[in-house]
Amino acid sequence: MRNECTTNYRWVLLRLRDLIGYDKKPSVFLIDRELGLCVALREVFPGTSHLLCRWHINKDVEARVTVMFKNKKIGAALKNGKWKRIMDAATEEDYDAAVDIMKDRWASYPTVIQYAENPWLCQKTKFVTFWTNQVLRYGNTSTCRVESQHSAVKMWFDSSTGSLDTVWAQVHCHIGNQIIAIRNGLEASRSKIGQKYRHFPLSHTNGKVSQHCLKVLMRRQGG
Repeated sequence: MRNECTTNYRWVLLRLRDLIGYDKKPSVFLIDRELGLCVALREVFPGTSHLLCRWHINKDVEARVTVMFKNKKIGAALKNGKWKRIMDAATEEDYDAAVDIMKDRWASYPTVIQYAENPWLCQKTKFVTFWTNQVLRYGNTSTCRVESQHSAVKMWFDSSTGSLDTVWAQVHCHIGNQIIAIRNGLEASRSKIGQKYRHFPLSHTNGKVSQHCLKVLMRRQGG
């Protein structure tokens, strides 16, 4: 996109709707706190939940408190202590208790409390464990996985201004190479026969499936 504004985000989301069909909708979007994207999501997918990336929130909390006190240790202490307890609250009661504890601990620093409440605690349902566990998200709590892949994709291109056919050809080539590497890795794993897998009943699958698969089977057998 040319820039990260609501208009451009809206265009991208509308194209996504065209691709997946208007009779379908994603169960959830996991994003960082990009206000333009939040607005566009509410417009295009009003019935879809959207969660906030916990990694980005933690980075922001640590950085903001570090600047407030000009001390990185204080920022890290809040992030890894009272703030973590809030984010990891498994029940609404745990959440309320964790917030009260944080407010008592930082009562002498109202700017910290104010920052915690806005922009974060007012959006608790989008990142606190108790509420995010009510959304089908397959354990995902951050956008790091996507961003790492995005970084990898950008490394495939010789230029950021390539034409569509050039970009498509480069992506297609690299995906093909990844598939070949995965297949080669699987075959190499199959050819490794560990001593602990030579005994019945795993001996029948040894050399036919990956070592990872054998490890999973052994764990389930209590081996």
